[in-house]
Amino acid sequence: MARKSSKENIVKEAFKLFILKGYDRVSIAEIENAANVSRGLVFYYFKSKEDMFKSVGDMFFFNHISSSSEGSQSKYSISETPLRDFIVEQLCAIKNRMDSLSQINKGEAKHFHFYRFILELKALYPSFEDEMKAYEERESSCWINIIELAKSKKEISSSETSEDIASLFRHTYIGLSFKDALFSGLDIEQLDKLWNTLYSQIKTHWYG
Repeated sequence: MARKSSKENIVKEAFKLFILKGYDRVSIAEIENAANVSRGLVFYYFKSKEDMFKSVGDMFFFNHISSSSEGSQSKYSISETPLRDFIVEQLCAIKNRMDSLSQINKGEAKHFHFYRFILELKALYPSFEDEMKAYEERESSCWINIIELAKSKKEISSSETSEDIASLFRHTYIGLSFKDALFSGLDIEQLDKLWNTLYSQIKTHWYG
């Protein structure tokens, strides 16, 4: 347990430094000092700084973006408004992820820091593109399944394919995230408003 705690602490402190300063400007010595560990312990867990960066990416990027609804879609089958319920849950999950990352850095990291971190992951994480493709496929499939369920329950009515509807919701989120990263960060209320506008366009009128 102590070893696991030490490794997680190193990864956590490394993340704080990588986020604020960028990969190239962080030294192993800085990570040692921040984590209050010896160099020997650092290299016991990690072969190199790049190997450590990969662990940081696993813990603070890929684990965080994993869909909160994976493996739990069956619960929507008993709802009369599965898409609306799913949207609400997604908004909560996005906000929780943002709050969690902000708390780790005590609010020091700005949203553009996170985008720089993602770009560095793209350059340094060995299977970044494959992991991202797999993630996008899972996310798209999750949305499509919920949309198909909403159609079957007559919650929504649209001549558009479920794939296209899912794409509209996903790309609205991704586009707003990128734009807002240049300013004060993703505006959850604005995302809620945009998603609700999309939802109102396809919602069956008698659902109110």
